[in-house]
Amino acid sequence: MAEELGEELDGEDLSEVYSAAKSELGEHVHKIFERYFKHCKPSIEYTELLKYPFFRIYSLNIDDAFENAAIRME
Repeated sequence: MAEELGEELDGEDLSEVYSAAKSELGEHVHKIFERYFKHCKPSIEYTELLKYPFFRIYSLNIDDAFENAAIRME
């Protein structure tokens, strides 16, 4: 985010950087996230995990690699 703003990080919290990016770039922030975190190639570990049944999956990942692994298994 800082790079997209043309700034360098100097120990700021992620929330501060995000707020600055959101106020300066507006909705373009979502396109930045898409560029870095959409259409990710799933790891071998994700593919292995999908061999087991899960009723729910909780994750903090913002990428779509796990979903892409599931689509490839179909």
